[in-house]
Amino acid sequence: MSLPELVAQYIAAYFPSALDSFVHAACIPRPDATNPITPGLQDLLGDRHLEQATNRLNPSFTTAGINEIKAMVNRSLPQQIRLGSVRRTIRNITAVNLLCVDVKDLPSRRFDTTTAQ
Repeated sequence: MSLPELVAQYIAAYFPSALDSFVHAACIPRPDATNPITPGLQDLLGDRHLEQATNRLNPSFTTAGINEIKAMVNRSLPQQIRLGSVRRTIRNITAVNLLCVDVKDLPSRRFDTTTAQ
């Protein structure tokens, strides 16, 4: 297994129109779709990113940091702070899948489509 073969397998799966150019430039055969290389490129990259992130963490974070986060979560709000009630709901949006909601003005088409061919 070589890096170009892993990349070729990834390109074959997600960008098939670019595969011929890549295998020609890399001087490798086309990947066999019936016998994929495992683990794939995405798995290897994901494992590497996880390893790098783990190595960057301060060793004290694993114990003291987690305890600090737990204490923050369990801390109660002062009496003068009150959370507001729900002002508006949006169907199919929950706290689980909500990343960001922003209001924007989008341009709209204003032309007559009855004469279009």
